Amino acid sequence: MSDPFGRVQRTAPAVTPPADVVIGPPETGLGTAPGAGPTVTRRRALSVLAGAGVAAVIGVTACDRSQHQQVSSGLTSPGLKSASLTGAGLKAARLKAPGIWRFQTPGPVVEGLVAVGGFVYTADNNDNGGSHSHNVYALDATTGVAVWMAANYAESYTGPAVGNDRVYVGSDFHTVTALNARTGHMAWQYVTGDVVTGAPAVHGNSVYIGCGINDNHIYALDAISGRPRWKYETGSSAFGRPAATSRAVYAGGDDGNVYALDAATGRLLWSFPAGGPVVGQLAAVHGVVFAGCGSSICAIDARSGNQLWRFGTGGAVQAGLAVARGVVYAASNDGSLYAIKASTGARIWSYPTGGGANSGVAVANGIVYFGSDDANIYAVDIMTGTVKWHYRTGGQVRSGVSVSGRAVFAGSSDGNVYAVRA
Repeated sequence: MSDPFGRVQRTAPAVTPPADVVIGPPETGLGTAPGAGPTVTRRRALSVLAGAGVAAVIGVTACDRSQHQQVSSGLTSPGLKSASLTGAGLKAARLKAPGIWRFQTPGPVVEGLVAVGGFVYTADNNDNGGSHSHNVYALDATTGVAVWMAANYAESYTGPAVGNDRVYVGSDFHTVTALNARTGHMAWQYVTGDVVTGAPAVHGNSVYIGCGINDNHIYALDAISGRPRWKYETGSSAFGRPAATSRAVYAGGDDGNVYALDAATGRLLWSFPAGGPVVGQLAAVHGVVFAGCGSSICAIDARSGNQLWRFGTGGAVQAGLAVARGVVYAASNDGSLYAIKASTGARIWSYPTGGGANSGVAVANGIVYFGSDDANIYAVDIMTGTVKWHYRTGGQVRSGVSVSGRAVFAGSSDGNVYAVRA
């Protein structure tokens, strides 16, 4: 099998490496795509400084590239623990039906959002700087009141992912952090080699993340202790959220490949040339991997890495997709949500919005929920593709979308987290 640059991929030896051995790609490797050098922005410049500065800010020993495997297990951070209680009690504004409440944050809510166990976990991205201006939140799902708020001094968070009574977030300050889901206190923190660009995925007692810019690795960390299990080098400088099973981890990046890695060892099982960046969420269901491949949705055989089908859209598929009852629901930057038969790739229906559809997708109660750049949260009937309702926010809806009980939750670039009756 060859990559998008015509080079042959060879499978790495099937061996389990010692803990201090870095797992790399096949001998031929992958280069950086032509013209894909990093753009220097304010966030990027700060992230470069973070390799040295983050230790002073949050009490973590910074690692150079030869020490990526180092972890601060059992680390205490008085600053973070204190910050985690600062926002407790902050209230949400009540909304007219079908809205329930909205919670105002200092910056746009454009990353993941998860509702589980009576809480809504999310983060804001704020470029204004200063302590407590970039936060991870736990909100009461019924009232919207902040239960805790954790500040990490990063400008950008990825995730969150929730599992093992922990909330996992990556950041542009080269960190993956595990917070106690009920208190916000830090359980552990791991320092990577550069900006964590991919939202974490949790499966069992493992956390998988993608780290980009000058790192370009997929990491597997112990979900309880934060200790590294393995890492695999790719040609990507940005990643989407991986999908994981007990057998394998599936991850994509902006090098145009989907990688299947052995969940226990990090050994390459196969790589699939996607034909475009793979920077959204992947799904692995019933032996098939579904991914946004540039402006297409791809179905890939999870064992062989062979393409089963490809469905083209009119824009980049760079956010969420969901699979339910034999149907793939995917949002596209062309503004539409697509319902596609999972077994054949045939279109069932599509629903157009007034802007790019770049949010997460959630399915519950016979309805698929998603957001649009036209500032609306949409509820669409899964059988007919007709809209049941839409709720207007004050900005683009590009966050994760999550359903719990009788409410759907989403974040907006206006800085609010919204709860709307499902």
